[in-house]
Amino acid sequence: MFKKDNSALWISMSDMMTGLMLIFLLIAVSFMYQIQEKQKDKDKILIDYNESNLQLYKELKNTFSEKQENWWMKINSDLEINFNKKDINFETDKYILPENFKNILEEFLPKYLNIINNKKYSNKIKEIKILWHTWECKDFEYEECLILSQRRANSVLIYLQNTKVFKNVTIENKNKLNFWFTSNWMWDWKLLDKNWEYIYISKLEPDNQKSRRVEFKIITNSDSVIENIINKK
Repeated sequence: MFKKDNSALWISMSDMMTGLMLIFLLIAVSFMYQIQEKQKDKDKILIDYNESNLQLYKELKNTFSEKQENWWMKINSDLEINFNKKDINFETDKYILPENFKNILEEFLPKYLNIINNKKYSNKIKEIKILWHTWECKDFEYEECLILSQRRANSVLIYLQNTKVFKNVTIENKNKLNFWFTSNWMWDWKLLDKNWEYIYISKLEPDNQKSRRVEFKIITNSDSVIENIINKK
């Protein structure tokens, strides 16, 4: 009789342990499912971000493919466009926009604004920098170079804001563009070599012509993307 009672107790304990194991298994499966779903959300954010950048890059390349050689234009995958044609350079110590560059901008800007004004990029773009890179400055000329470079970048931005295409956009788009576009000076800290690489990285000699350039650089909301991923813990 004692053995029977013991056996029944053992069976009861065994059933209870089995039930607990099933509960723990269900909890573990549920937890793993939640982790996988969160990872899928993170992956989707990264994929959307990368696809938007790639799509924007391809659109820039396709739009200006026929003009790259004539304008001495280089479009990089980081959404940076360089102009470094000799006859678009400012005169020494001057910041009045050269006529030849005005002619290029008259054709470039309508197409460029048409691309970035597309609604699919509205929440992807954080800033668009206009930068003027000087070739070489002496240390004692630092302040003069800084002021001159900023004035040259300002000249490009002011010209953009006075173009017909800019004035004709909607108030909403104009406010957006004014918010995005900034003019930035750039001294000779980012000189390029003959291969378009920064000499700081390549350790090669700087290329005069490639280093003197005007840039339009799109800055995307990468920080927002990272913050989104971090928040999806």
